[in-house]
Order: sequence, then structure tokens, then C-alpha cells
Amino acid sequence: MDAYWEKFPVVVESLVAPNPRIGGGFPNAEFLIKKNGEVKFLYSCGMRVDRQGVFGGVEISEDVLPKRVASRITDIGYLIGEQYAKDGYRGFYDVDFIAERGGEVYVSESNVRVTGGTHVYQAAIELAGRNFTKKSCVLSDNMYKIPRKKKYAFGELKKLMSPILYSRKTKEGVVIASESLLSKGKLAYIIIGKNKRRAEMIEEEMKKILLK
Repeated sequence: MDAYWEKFPVVVESLVAPNPRIGGGFPNAEFLIKKNGEVKFLYSCGMRVDRQGVFGGVEISEDVLPKRVASRITDIGYLIGEQYAKDGYRGFYDVDFIAERGGEVYVSESNVRVTGGTHVYQAAIELAGRNFTKKSCVLSDNMYKIPRKKKYAFGELKKLMSPILYSRKTKEGVVIASESLLSKGKLAYIIIGKNKRRAEMIEEEMKKILLK
């Protein structure tokens, strides 16, 4: 990636300082363009981005974004989707934003593909229902680095995390989202909690288990 930026001069007109209180500073909205060209809104979320600017996962719930921001990014997403549909595109797409400290929201990019949050959204619908955003908070990380360079087999990790794995009875817990990443010392997971505080508590408990 560094080699790419060294190929030509890069001019920065202004720096947008993200507001971490609004969707982590990076709100996002995902849509689906149906076969008939209809644009369907799926969800809005906050992207979980580290200090180096690397995307990790998403946070989805009804109150993750102020209503004004959620409405704004949804409207912009529809406008972009209508152009995609007009040009013949069908399928998933999302629009990434930067929420500025001054209150403005800027478009940073749009991806015409399945995104880093699509599987999280679909899993949450399957496990917690279509209106999960109103009664749950969903957190994810697609590449969590397991501490101490330990590598787990799927069965071993499942047994270790059994007390906090997702329960259809309580509709809370951890979902291990990938087995193949475990051999690389990384964990992809989805956490569903009744609210943000509960989801974060489950996430902290998971990290404590991985430190043992």
C-alpha cells in the first residue's frame, strides 16, 4: 500500500478530524439493489476503526447514530444507489462516511460488493430477528488478534468460550464467525447483547478468556 502512494504526488486540501462519538467517527450505511432496480436500505452502523485507520468490524443498533446523522447518510446512500441502479448494477453496496467534530458528515467512499458488515447483519437477522436493531446491540471484529500468539482449534475454542457463546434462549452471546482464521492466530466474531453495555461486557469477558 505504501508503494502505491509513492507513485505520484498526493494533495490534501483539508484534514477532517473524525468525531468518535458518532459511530466511532465513521458512520456507514448498506443497501441492496434488487433485480428490478429497486434500492433497498438494509442498515446503518458505526465502523470500528483502530488508531491506524484499519477497519475491524461494525456496531449495529438503533441508537448507534444520532437520528439526524442516520437520516442524512441514508438519504445520500439512496441517491448513490439510484445512480448505480441506473447504470445497471445489481447487488450489495455500502457508503462510508466521516463524521466531523464540527457536526458535518462527509462521504469517503462507496463499495459495490458484499462488505465487512454484511455477514454481521445477516447473522443478526437469523439469530435475533428482523427488528434486532430495536432490541439488541451487535458488535463485530473480523480480524481480532488473539493475545500471546496462541492458536486454537475450533473445537478447543468453542469449549473454552462455551459460557459466553450465543444462546437462542437469552439472545445474547458470542458467535465465532470463522474457523480458518484461527490457524493464523486471529478470531472473527460477532457479539449480540440486549444493549451496548451488555455487548461490550460480553466482549470484555471474551478477551479475558483468551488471555488465560
